Amino acid sequence: MSQVKISGNASGTGVLTIAAPNTNTDRTLSLPDNTGDILTTASTTTSKVPLFWKKNSSTQTITYGVFTKVQFDGTSGFDTGSYWDATNHRYTPQVAGYYKIEAKIRMTYSTMSQHNIQVYKNGAKLHQIALVRGQGSAHEANGSLIVQLNGSTDYVEIFTMLIGSGTIQVDVAADTPTYVQGYLIAPT
Repeated sequence: MSQVKISGNASGTGVLTIAAPNTNTDRTLSLPDNTGDILTTASTTTSKVPLFWKKNSSTQTITYGVFTKVQFDGTSGFDTGSYWDATNHRYTPQVAGYYKIEAKIRMTYSTMSQHNIQVYKNGAKLHQIALVRGQGSAHEANGSLIVQLNGSTDYVEIFTMLIGSGTIQVDVAADTPTYVQGYLIAPT
């Protein structure tokens, strides 16, 4: 049978009081089976939730009608877990769970009939998050989805395709940047 031991601090002079609330219901407080501090509403902690935001800092020319991986800059934005792979332009979080992934792609071109954004998981198309049809010389499309990642080898990438004419580029407009972001919403 486990025991609970309360140890005082020999150099402290304060009194620690554990106060019960005014209740008529029996309650059980379960302590975790690990070493550490118990957090309270007054505690200050550093968030351990993985989250990131990356953008393009230079234009990227893509081929008409071909899905192309967007080369988000590894130095811009932030990444609380350092899970962004700037060489391969992908996110491989080391915490298993459900992640919300969002991307916004701004494209420039002469004319456009269709703009797609797809999220790839482990190198294969997972889901199309945006499909926009229209005309003009610049357009933004964005979308999001929730994806389960195993916390070790699963990764996500963003691909885009534009059917149009002229020089087709992923744009870097300062006021409306192309970006990808994501965060853990529920661990598994």
